[in-house]
Amino acid sequence: MAYIDVLPLAEMKIYLRIDDTLSEDDAEITSMINSAFRYIERITNIITVQQALKEFIVINRCVRVHDHPINSVVKGIDEDGADVALVFETNYDKELKHLYTNYYSIDSEVVKLVLDVGYATASDVPDDVVQLAKEMVKAMYYEQETNKTFREMLSPTSTMTLESLKRFIV
Repeated sequence: MAYIDVLPLAEMKIYLRIDDTLSEDDAEITSMINSAFRYIERITNIITVQQALKEFIVINRCVRVHDHPINSVVKGIDEDGADVALVFETNYDKELKHLYTNYYSIDSEVVKLVLDVGYATASDVPDDVVQLAKEMVKAMYYEQETNKTFREMLSPTSTMTLESLKRFIV
């Protein structure tokens, strides 16, 4: 699945009020859709497109994963790149909104975990994330006609939504 599956170009063009017969901006709008979802992922750690091989560095036998949703632990990898067997004690901190995992390696000291994270289907992506992406693309598309920055063009509701979706606070 790709970002364009979550927010199809045709749907975005309707939102932007662009005639579907005009195709000269299609590549640019597609790029903006990708940029909007990557920005949302970077700010919120809500992964909209499934990533089956996302690596996380383990420090002191613990890892904190803020990405959401976590589908499964694929494997552990040692310093030599070999797979290792793992046993987990997992807790979810509701206040900080993160998964905190203590792991115990059966074979060796693990330095990386490989997780499957993100939504598997477009219909699983929360509506507020998709709506936020639409407004971000609209802001990017029409930004050139105004003298405002991208962040200034987002509505207060979208800014609040983006802040409320953050998985942790820096």
